[in-house]
Amino acid sequence: MSTLETTVDMMERLSEENLVKVQYVTRQLLMTQENGRTQENIMTKQRFLEELELSRQQATAGRYRDAQEVVNDIRSKYDILPCGF
Repeated sequence: MSTLETTVDMMERLSEENLVKVQYVTRQLLMTQENGRTQENIMTKQRFLEELELSRQQATAGRYRDAQEVVNDIRSKYDILPCGF
């Protein structure tokens, strides 16, 4: 049996509920591959918390910029007009 035939055979035996789960996992896998992301690039909860702590330390040390200043710099750099909001 080929890999495809074996996979189809297994899929035919699954309940509708499990087929939905397989479909979800398959979509996630395809999106990961399409985006060129590897497991190391996926943000885990632990990594998020570590980066959050680092950003808090940087803010406490005064290493930050005002968001409006950053937006203005980007607008100037790319010649973008304000949207009027």
